[in-house]
Amino acid sequence: YRRHLAESDGPTDAAWGAELELLLQEGRLLEAIERADELRNTPPTGRGAGSSAPQVVCQLAEARAHSLGGQPVNALLPALSAVALCEGRGLRGLYSSAAQLLAAAQLEVDPPAALQLLQRVRAHVMHHGSADEVARLQLAFAKCRLASLPPYSKAAPPSAQPL
Repeated sequence: YRRHLAESDGPTDAAWGAELELLLQEGRLLEAIERADELRNTPPTGRGAGSSAPQVVCQLAEARAHSLGGQPVNALLPALSAVALCEGRGLRGLYSSAAQLLAAAQLEVDPPAALQLLQRVRAHVMHHGSADEVARLQLAFAKCRLASLPPYSKAAPPSAQPL
């Protein structure tokens, strides 16, 4: 069906997300970053051109590739761009993913800021997110809270604090 669609309407940007996700799942991270950059500079075509928010999809893929590659600080700029695009265009469906990627990247730099961002998007994710997004949100909350705790020392063990 996709082949028929491409022949009749030209290549469609609706398939970009799946293509980038496949590269990420296969661990071809550098290739995913390069392909996302290439697609970001390609005008959307095909039936419903642009309706799949191709710019945001490319930014999210690039941020995920940096995070999966162990460079969450490099994921800050694409994640921030994705959040800004989602807010500017009212893309509520992609906003929670973008915000969670941004929070994961911020966790390395500023855990309290990451926690504040997660608190802002919590209601949206709990209401509109998939089970996977809700689980990732809870994990991100736990990581932020753990990162905010003072360092442990045997001489002065931490007092019991509710997370």
